Amino acid sequence: MVAMRWHGAQGEAVLGGYKGLASVDKHAGDEWGEDAHGPKPAIDLEDHGPHYRLVVEVPGMDVSELRIAIEPDYLVLEGRWGATKASQEGGKQLLAETKRGRFLRVVNLPEAAAGEEAQAVLENGILVITLPKRDAF
Repeated sequence: MVAMRWHGAQGEAVLGGYKGLASVDKHAGDEWGEDAHGPKPAIDLEDHGPHYRLVVEVPGMDVSELRIAIEPDYLVLEGRWGATKASQEGGKQLLAETKRGRFLRVVNLPEAAAGEEAQAVLENGILVITLPKRDAF
């Protein structure tokens, strides 16, 4: 299990330069979860009383392959699906149904979400980002 904490623009895991992308996710893609940036990971945003929880399916990914930016109104998740183990070891692939390539998800956050206090845990291919509510302090 890997836990990360973001501290605004000072944290290494926080990216800048995403202004204007907040509407990308809701206008791009199709019902199969793909868009111009490739296959997108499935997400769930849940309200748990004093905090929100964003659950992201990223099977086979390592924390080093993910980049997360949290802006006041939205969260940006970026990564790259890797090659299969067989192709990395020089094997000949006969069928390829696994996800490959870059992805980008932009998720509009609820107004009460305190992104600067976000915590993330990646375990068994599931990324869980916990966002406390501002009024819950």
